[in-house]
Amino acid sequence: MNKSPQEVEKHLGKPDAIDDSDPAKVAWIYENKTIDVDNKNKRDAKTRVIFNRQEPSGSQTVTEVRFGS
Repeated sequence: MNKSPQEVEKHLGKPDAIDDSDPAKVAWIYENKTIDVDNKNKRDAKTRVIFNRQEPSGSQTVTEVRFGS
């Protein structure tokens, strides 16, 4: 949590898709990138990394990660 887009990209690479339909938050979507340790280490179909914009600077940080969604 609280990672910048640059830090996320450094560790996971570029996202497969970006959902920026909500100006307050942006979701980076990764497909088959993360592993579900509770499910015999199978890959999650989708992982959404949610960034919220911080006012007044407008910088983004991760506030939520949704696995398998």
